[in-house]
Amino acid sequence: MPEIIILVVDRTLNEWSEWQLKKSKCYCMAFYRGEKEKYIALLNEYYTVLGYEKSFAEQIDELTEKIKQCKEEAKKAIENAGRNEKKKKQEEYVDKLSALSDILNVAKEAQWLYEKFGEGEYQDIPGLCKVAYTTEEAKIDSQGSISVEEKAWSLTPGAYVGVAPIEDDGVNFEERIWRKFTENFYPYRQNLIT
Repeated sequence: MPEIIILVVDRTLNEWSEWQLKKSKCYCMAFYRGEKEKYIALLNEYYTVLGYEKSFAEQIDELTEKIKQCKEEAKKAIENAGRNEKKKKQEEYVDKLSALSDILNVAKEAQWLYEKFGEGEYQDIPGLCKVAYTTEEAKIDSQGSISVEEKAWSLTPGAYVGVAPIEDDGVNFEERIWRKFTENFYPYRQNLIT
């Protein structure tokens, strides 16, 4: 899942990126209605920005490597810069890294969307979208179908879409907590002892 970048304006107001807004206007309802054109147009827009020659996943890998190389290059350039040029070099590389990060975020958004919907066919996705019928009679007898009537006419989205499965990062939770505890607590304890 891509990193979600939201500018928090205040407790109740968030500012979304241009690509997040485009994506949100495009998919679930349009797919369900069979309006694939909007999705294909958005994918083409992603490809126009990112280039058609490679898949989104390949572009993510390539951009991640470019960012890593740019950081290494920046570190060397700033270290080797004269005293009066360090700030200028730093600003130059901050701009380069910011531009690469913006493109990487667009690629991640595109990959996320493509992973979910492929060529634009609707499917129920836990945590994102699910078809819910108005009444029990309107409900199709497919496995997993649900109706608003069945949920006591609740319009809370979570009652229908559920929660997206959490990806396992392969790290044991207890080990992680113990490591964080020792990193954060032991330095203070040593100061108290000595």
